Amino acid sequence: MEINENIKPFFWDIDIDSLDREKHKQYIISRMFNFGDDEAIKWVKEEYSDSEIEFVARNSRNFTKKSAEFLKNVYGLEESDMKYYINAKEMGDYYFI
Repeated sequence: MEINENIKPFFWDIDIDSLDREKHKQYIISRMFNFGDDEAIKWVKEEYSDSEIEFVARNSRNFTKKSAEFLKNVYGLEESDMKYYINAKEMGDYYFI
């Protein structure tokens, strides 16, 4: 997977050469929406289709509240359709970071 030089700093904690576009899709997309800047989000939208991003928005718990709210609004999702919110309700206020 070709990673833009501007994106590499957002993967400070891993060997970026080991990323696999499909295998690590959920990790990559959630990482970019949580920590990325405008360039990072643009890169994600070039690398992944809207349906792939929406799938991750529905099925990942690994978002910040801000990212989850953004994705919910952009893709017209209901909280009841997103694992982030389902898990947050189970965990209580502790989960909302």
